[in-house]
Amino acid sequence: MNTSVAILGNGPLQHWAAIAAGDSEALQQLVQTLLGPRHPAWILLDAQSERLLGETRMAHPARQIDALFAGRLHGCLQLAEKTPLLHHDAAIGAHLGLALSLFLEARTQQLLNERFRLIAQIGALVATETDLDALLARAADLVHERLAYPNVDIPLYDADRDELVIRFRGGHYKASIQGEDRLPTAQGIMGSAVRERRTQRVNDIANDPRYACPPGVVPARAELAVPIMHGAEVLGVLNVESEHPFDDSDAQSLEIVAEYLGAAIMTARLQAQARQAAVMSERQRLARELHDNVTQLLSSINLIAQSLSSAWQRNPEEGQRRTGRLQELVGLSLVEMRALLRELGPTERNTPGTPAQSDNLLAREQLRRDGLAATIERLARLSAPEGLQLRIDFGGYLAQDPVLEETLLRIAQEAISNAIRHARARRLSIAARVDGGMVELIIGDDGRGIDPRHRHGLGLQHMRDRAAEAGGRMQLQEAQPHGTRVIARVPGRAAPHSESSS
Repeated sequence: MNTSVAILGNGPLQHWAAIAAGDSEALQQLVQTLLGPRHPAWILLDAQSERLLGETRMAHPARQIDALFAGRLHGCLQLAEKTPLLHHDAAIGAHLGLALSLFLEARTQQLLNERFRLIAQIGALVATETDLDALLARAADLVHERLAYPNVDIPLYDADRDELVIRFRGGHYKASIQGEDRLPTAQGIMGSAVRERRTQRVNDIANDPRYACPPGVVPARAELAVPIMHGAEVLGVLNVESEHPFDDSDAQSLEIVAEYLGAAIMTARLQAQARQAAVMSERQRLARELHDNVTQLLSSINLIAQSLSSAWQRNPEEGQRRTGRLQELVGLSLVEMRALLRELGPTERNTPGTPAQSDNLLAREQLRRDGLAATIERLARLSAPEGLQLRIDFGGYLAQDPVLEETLLRIAQEAISNAIRHARARRLSIAARVDGGMVELIIGDDGRGIDPRHRHGLGLQHMRDRAAEAGGRMQLQEAQPHGTRVIARVPGRAAPHSESSS
C-alpha cells in the first residue's frame, strides 16, 4: 500500500483524468512512468489478449504483470526482459488495473457514441440524398470514418446473374481497388450472407476457407457481412473488415445501417418507375410519409448525437439520460422505416388508381393505446432539446376517428419539428379542442418565425394537404411579440364512446 501511494505521488496522478477520458497517450505515459526510465520493451493487452499499446507483437514475453482492479482482470503488461523495475509488480499491476478499467470504459462509451452518430448520419443521408450511387459511396465512407474499419464494401445483388456487383468501397479498398468487381454468391463470406440471408461474423478469417483476399490488399483479421434486405428479398451486402474481432454490438449497429440502406435502394427502385403518372403520385405520398415520420425522428437523433459528448463530460447522468433518449428515438425510427418499407412493397393498395391507405404502425399503435394528447406530448418531449418549455392543453378535446387523429398527429409532428429545428423555439404550446363540430389544433412557438422564402416549402405544403384531405384547412399566423402559430381546423368525426382528453 505504501508503495502504491509513493507511485501516485511521483507523477502519474496528472494523467488519470486524461486516461478516464480515453486518452491512449496518457495511458502510455503512465506505463512508462511505472516501469521507470530504463524499462525493457513492453506490450499492453486487454483481458481478451488484444493489443492496446506498446510493441506490435511479442512472441515470447519474459515477464507478465496482471492488471487487477476490484478483483477483476482488466488486462496484462508483458515485458521482453526480466530487468528489475522501478516498482514492485503488485503495485504496477494495481495501478494498471485501475487505469485500464477507466480507459476501457471510456473507449466503450466513445465507440457507442460513434455508432449512434453513424446511424444518425446514415439516416439523414437516406432522407436527403436522391442519387443512389452517391448515397452508397458516401455511406461506405461514413462507415470507415466513424468506426475506423479499414476495409468497407457495399455490393449490390444482381439476381439475374446471381452475383454481387462491387462498386462502392471505403477505406483501404477504396484506395487500392478501382472499377467494378463481380463476385458469384457461391463464393466468399459475402456470398454466404446472400445465400443464408443472415449476418456472417467471422473473427478468424485466416482459417475460414470462404475468405479470398483481393490482390494487392493486406488481409484483415475479421470480417462482418450484413445482408441488405427488403422482406425476404436480398438487395446487397454491407461488408466490413477489421483488425479486431467483432462483437454483438458491431453486428447490431451495422444491421440498423443496412436497414436504412435497404430503404434507400427500394426508394431508388420506386423512383426509377416514376415515369408513369400513377407511380409518381405514389412516390410523392411516400416522400410525404418519409418527411413527416422518419425525417423528424432523424433530426432529433442528430441533435441529441451532436450534444452527447459534451453532455457526458458535464454530467455522466445527463449523458446517460440523453443516451436513453437516443436509443428510444433510434428504435422509433426503425419502426417507422419498416412500416415505410412495407408500403414500398407490391401490394394491392399500391396499384395505380387505388387510394393509398397509411400503414403507419407506430402512429396507430400509440394513438390506440395512449390517445392523441399523450402521443403528441411524447413526440414533442422526445424531439425537444434540453430547456424547451412545453405546454399541452387538450381540455376541450374529444377523441376522434383514428384516421382523423393520425392526420392531426402528422400536422402536429411537422409543426413541432419546424419550431424546434428551424425556428429555434424555447417555448412550445400545443392545444386542441372541439367547437361546433370542428376540431381545432393549435401549435404555437416563440421562435424566430418562418422565412417568407420557405412559406411554400415541402413540410408546410404537407400540412396544408393533410388538412385539406380531412376537409379542413391549415393557417399560419405570426405570434406576438415573435414566433408562429399553426392552426388546423377540420370537421370532427368523434370516435365511439369518446371521452375528454387532458
